[in-house]
Amino acid sequence: MSAQTKRIYEFGPFRLDAAERVLLRDGRPEPITPKAFDVLLMLVESSGHIVEKDELMNRVWSDSFVEEGNLKATVSVLRKTLEQSAGEHQYIETVPRRGYRFTADVRALVDAGPELMLLERSRADVIIEEGEEGVGQLGPPQTAGVLRAAPGTESLLAAIKRHKRASAVALVAMLVVTAGAGYGLYRFLAGKSNQHFQTMKLKGLTSSGAVLEASISPDGKYVAYSVDEGGQESLWLRQVDVGASNTQIASADNVRYQAATFSPDGNYVYYVKSDNSSDVLFRTAVLGGASRKMMEGVARPISFSPDGKQFAFLRRNDPNRDFSLLIANADGSGETKLATGSLGPPAWSPDGKIIACGSIDRDVVPPAGVMGVRIVDHQQRLIGPRRFWSIGQVAWLENSSLIVAGQDGFATSQLWQISYPGGELRRITNDLNDYRGVSLTANYDTIATVQSEEFCTLWVAPNGDAARAKQITPGLGRQDLAGGLCWTPDGKLVYESSEGGEPGIWITTAEGTERKQLSDDSYLASRPMVSPDGRYVVFISAQSGYPNVWRMNIDGSNLKRLTDSTFEGMPSCSADSQSVIYTSLVSGVNLWRVSIDGGEPARLTRTWARGAVISPDGKRMVCWYRGERQQNAQLTIAIIPFEGGDPVKVFHVDRSAHPPSPAPNYLRWTMDGKAVLYIDTRDGVSNIWSQPADGRPPAKITEFTSDRIFSFDWSKDGKLALARGRQTSDIVVITDFK
Repeated sequence: MSAQTKRIYEFGPFRLDAAERVLLRDGRPEPITPKAFDVLLMLVESSGHIVEKDELMNRVWSDSFVEEGNLKATVSVLRKTLEQSAGEHQYIETVPRRGYRFTADVRALVDAGPELMLLERSRADVIIEEGEEGVGQLGPPQTAGVLRAAPGTESLLAAIKRHKRASAVALVAMLVVTAGAGYGLYRFLAGKSNQHFQTMKLKGLTSSGAVLEASISPDGKYVAYSVDEGGQESLWLRQVDVGASNTQIASADNVRYQAATFSPDGNYVYYVKSDNSSDVLFRTAVLGGASRKMMEGVARPISFSPDGKQFAFLRRNDPNRDFSLLIANADGSGETKLATGSLGPPAWSPDGKIIACGSIDRDVVPPAGVMGVRIVDHQQRLIGPRRFWSIGQVAWLENSSLIVAGQDGFATSQLWQISYPGGELRRITNDLNDYRGVSLTANYDTIATVQSEEFCTLWVAPNGDAARAKQITPGLGRQDLAGGLCWTPDGKLVYESSEGGEPGIWITTAEGTERKQLSDDSYLASRPMVSPDGRYVVFISAQSGYPNVWRMNIDGSNLKRLTDSTFEGMPSCSADSQSVIYTSLVSGVNLWRVSIDGGEPARLTRTWARGAVISPDGKRMVCWYRGERQQNAQLTIAIIPFEGGDPVKVFHVDRSAHPPSPAPNYLRWTMDGKAVLYIDTRDGVSNIWSQPADGRPPAKITEFTSDRIFSFDWSKDGKLALARGRQTSDIVVITDFK
């Protein structure tokens, strides 16, 4: 295309001028940011086709690193600019887990100085209109667009009339190629840069659904993994080849087997056996034999130096939950401390100079990133941004990058690649599963990880009677374990679900009919609670860049942000519907209150407290409480005055079951306010327990014999609603990802 040629696109009342970078509505300029203009131009140029999220971010933000939230916020602004109301995707359609599609008919004008050609494009085919001499048709006439002559194009029309269909096809092709040459070249180049991630292969190795952690041997022939056997853990070794046999390394016991580590030569498996009183490192031969105790005081998986003469490990510090990072000789002698902090399992770099590990800074939001510690002088350096809310195992991909399992915002834990030393991030996996742990083969061509899935359905049980519980929805796919479920005053259910492809808020009747999504696909929404007067749904969304408390009307309209700090969660409405209690991680973990209309928030607690729910009489709230900031302080249920302050009652929760219940996050009051309800999961089966507010012992009030309960709520007329389902986790190996 010549320098004088301009690309102009028309749709509805809008005209988009690519050269002048202006958006006009009925001839008048619309205010639009440069990045929003670039996103809109990409979508319009590919009208009718899906534009992948990564493709948009790589082109529009090619000069900087941004999160997916930036793109979602930009699309939300575009929808408002184009006057789209919630749920009516007149112009921009969200394609869950993939990207966006511009759905309006677009007319592409090619302005080459004195000549102007107009190509009307729709999602249908194109025809050539030839006036009275006939029509050369390319597709159904009733849906086709029209290519018309502009002044000065008579010779082109004459040529078309002489050569009929062949010339018509050639001309249309020429115009399409010319108008879209720049974008087409970009798509090709972007495809080249992303092709490895788009064509990677995943292969499942197990199907029990009970794998906890796994690691792969240097030669890629074996995986070592731990399994949950009805509340006890066992450790196994299996060959990667399909149909290969399994060998038990350690029998089921009431302990925790940390993910195993293979020696660099692949001849031995090292594993950590942990219980309430000790962390012990053992070694066993891959080809069989008894396990040998190597060293005490080793927590989490170890990592060997490239020559196998030393290993890095963590040692648990008391009374805090922090760890010390140390190195020692292969026989356990010669310990040297390198660092102390809230650290994850270590990974020794292939060049032997750096040890990388996950790192948590509780005073920063998001708190998790990757820390590199130089062995020669113990200097610490953050590799990349603190991008994650939680972070797992780290593995080196040669000396130029690392692979990490990390949770980004409300998303599930995914695998990411982090360049070294630059710290640029790139997502490897991108789905609704969770990925736990990561290990690589010696030639860096295969990743082993544990892929976890959750399947959830909504149930209603009259008076909590498990025998009469009725499933009211089909499978909703993955649902966040901390997600919300609550009754409206008129007997409907508002709940969190990824039924639409990404976490959102839905409403349905008590029978499961008339399901409708309340939140818009342009933003993620989580943890809904309905105000007692039934007017509002309060929830958490990061559409402003950080997780904040938001409010919408019960029909999903009239969005309003209520808080503006860097991390808030778990909102609950007061009994009079005039305020919202929520958990803030700005300075520790504390409870705050804000007006239902927004404004200046007030801090209610000064010690560790989260997940408050207000009593029916509005005078008290119940929450999970530690009383100290230390993460290992005993977890309790506490009743606190509505005005805040210290607890008036504290109840200790039985956490002796192994494995223990999921991280506690869900509490409810009984309708009379005399007891607190919570979920207890034992041996993979959840039930609801009641803790009387007067201090009497708790009692189990449901008798389910299968599945987990993710969330629940009790209606005023005695119906118990539950989100129930199961979680499966198995080993997958990933290839062709580099």
